[in-house]
Amino acid sequence: MKQEYTELLPKWVNTNDLDLVLSDDIDSLASCALLEKEKGWNIRYFYDFGHMYFSKELLKTYKKLGLNKQCYIDVAVKKGYAIDNHVSNLKQDDLWNQDMININTFGNSSNQCYTNKYSGSTLLEVWSILNYPLPETEEGKMILLAIDSSFLGFYSNKFHDTQHHYLVNILGFEELYEVIQRHEKTDFDCIINKYHLKQKIRFDNKRLKTELDLPTIGKLLGIEITLPSGEFICYRDFEVKECNVQQYQETKVFSLAFTYRNKMRYSKEIEKIA
Repeated sequence: MKQEYTELLPKWVNTNDLDLVLSDDIDSLASCALLEKEKGWNIRYFYDFGHMYFSKELLKTYKKLGLNKQCYIDVAVKKGYAIDNHVSNLKQDDLWNQDMININTFGNSSNQCYTNKYSGSTLLEVWSILNYPLPETEEGKMILLAIDSSFLGFYSNKFHDTQHHYLVNILGFEELYEVIQRHEKTDFDCIINKYHLKQKIRFDNKRLKTELDLPTIGKLLGIEITLPSGEFICYRDFEVKECNVQQYQETKVFSLAFTYRNKMRYSKEIEKIA
């Protein structure tokens, strides 16, 4: 990441002990893997937007050392530490979460200027912040660009210049832009299909599972990517809603992201009745 933008990051990014909250796709998982490798942070929670789970290993840590602060990865939470790539502001100059790292805040993006948003992945943000070496092979670089369809905006005249600005002028990935110039959109579509990058992570019988080929994807990216092997326990439930901006009236929102210019998806905690 270019220095003038690195200086804008919240100071908590230098914290030693944080527990990662994984969400349900490869963008979040690969980001967590890189943060674990470079920062020593570990996945202790899983959030699939309808439920929150914690690792049973967390109980052992809690009894010995207490709880670390949580850091949500690829989730636009209203409060708390997070690294995310979504647009959550209803209008410019809104401050959705001052503790969230999201380069959309550098462009003051909101649903009112939705075409100015960063359309890349959370993984590219994390990769840039950590200044981690890019994958060695062309296919590895293509996977990095294919995750969360980071390549897509470059094949639209409407989005190209904005995405070039984010990728090159902010994140500092001139080399990745050269990869895009060497390929057609269909080449990246083939990468997505070849490695099943749209597959989700799910909670099943107390464990996290996925059909993603994590060893192969990790090898090509140059990082080890694995799911936590231990058991997880559900401890919070959420109601997930989708609506147009005009219909939005909620106040107690946990996470929120615009899926289109005037459409949003958000979750709110379900109140427990005694």
